[in-house]
Amino acid sequence: MREVRTSRYRLALVGAGRRRQGTGPFLANYLKHLGQPPCAVIGGDPDRAQAAAENLARQFNIQASAHSSLRQLGAQEKVDALVIASPTPTHLHYLNEGIRQSCHVFCEKPLWWPATMETPGADRLKRITQNLLTGFAGNGKTLHLNQQWPFTLETFWRLYPSLSKKPQAIQEFSMKLSPRSQGQTMVLDAAPHLLSMLYALLGEGSIERLSCKKSGDHQCRLSFAYHHQSAQTAVRLKLNRHISQPRPAAYAINGHWVKRCVKLDNYSLSLDNGEQTMPMPDPLKKSLERFLSALRKNSGLKSGEARLLLKGMQDLHQLVSAYE
Repeated sequence: MREVRTSRYRLALVGAGRRRQGTGPFLANYLKHLGQPPCAVIGGDPDRAQAAAENLARQFNIQASAHSSLRQLGAQEKVDALVIASPTPTHLHYLNEGIRQSCHVFCEKPLWWPATMETPGADRLKRITQNLLTGFAGNGKTLHLNQQWPFTLETFWRLYPSLSKKPQAIQEFSMKLSPRSQGQTMVLDAAPHLLSMLYALLGEGSIERLSCKKSGDHQCRLSFAYHHQSAQTAVRLKLNRHISQPRPAAYAINGHWVKRCVKLDNYSLSLDNGEQTMPMPDPLKKSLERFLSALRKNSGLKSGEARLLLKGMQDLHQLVSAYE
């Protein structure tokens, strides 16, 4: 992979290990090849932070200092940006620390959820999310949620060039995902991918006639009507727990399916529609490129971005609550 030289920022990575399904090491490696390797890693305790830093040095030749908190790191040196790849219950803490340290932040999905992992009330969810967005906007800093799947659409349209991209022409959207989690947490982990695709394809809309059918703790189906721009799209999300990598994933627009294919030996990715397999860039790298571009522009959190982040949390709350 060719390294790209860019302006250097002091960037810290929280969650650089991969004890379960974390993206931390992948993010660190892509940041390096985008010319912006993390200068520091933050772990839940000094030992884990040191182990993560040693692993990055061994795997990717990334030399990063180890710290047990962003506050500790910030007391020693200025941090320009924070990449949050730690478990979901820790996100809110690090987002608030990012505001205190006046950092730009790239955060894994979902943006946040209570440390107890219990579904918060709608009013509390709105209040906390708005406080976060106000904090970043007030600091003039960017806040990017990692939304990978929309970056696959360019390859999808190349596989189906005759399909219309107009939102009014998209009558059905279906997605099949295989999270490692189970029960209600499956929806929390997977639904942000579905929502990001709906926003990219159809724009903002409302979820109506939502239903959830469960089959034990390992499978569920969500279906609803998504109303947008005076049109309506039937949406279905099928979740089937899958532990080993690579986990199956697929989606369809108006019944035209593509399956994501992953070769683990070199981590090359492609989409397959049953007749043709087409290589595609890693969406995670594309998502990071988008964040670094915003960092260089230093434009802060825009009002439209903040509105969509709040709506994403509210829509996620609606989908997660449907599982109960």
